[in-house]
Amino acid sequence: MIRLNDNFKTVSTDVFNGATTTKTTDTLRISYVELGFESGSVTAFIQKGTVVDGVFTENMPKIRVDIASDGSFRSNDGNWSGTLPNWAATLGAIASSLDGIMLGAGLVTGTAE
Repeated sequence: MIRLNDNFKTVSTDVFNGATTTKTTDTLRISYVELGFESGSVTAFIQKGTVVDGVFTENMPKIRVDIASDGSFRSNDGNWSGTLPNWAATLGAIASSLDGIMLGAGLVTGTAE
C-alpha cells in the first residue's frame, strides 16, 4: 500500500438525509496487475481508501491505469497521465524478478535468460 503525503490526500463530504459524512482518502492499493511482457504493456487497478487499525477500506471509485510499451500511461478517469522513465528497463527487471520467483520455488529448473 502507498501512504499519501498530505498534499495528495483527498477529503470528500457527503450530506444525505441531513447526515454529513466525511471521508479521507490517504492510501492507494494496487489490487490487480496484468503484465504483457511481449507487448510491453501493463494494466493495473488501483483502489483509493484509508487504513484504520491495519485494515484497508476502499472509499473512492477504483481506477484503471494503462501503461503502453513506450512507458506512457493514462488513468481511466483522466487524472493521471505521463510517461514513466526507463520503462523498458523497469519491465525487464519485473520479468527477471518473476523468473527468479519461479526458479526459487524449486518446482522447475533451468536458467533465466
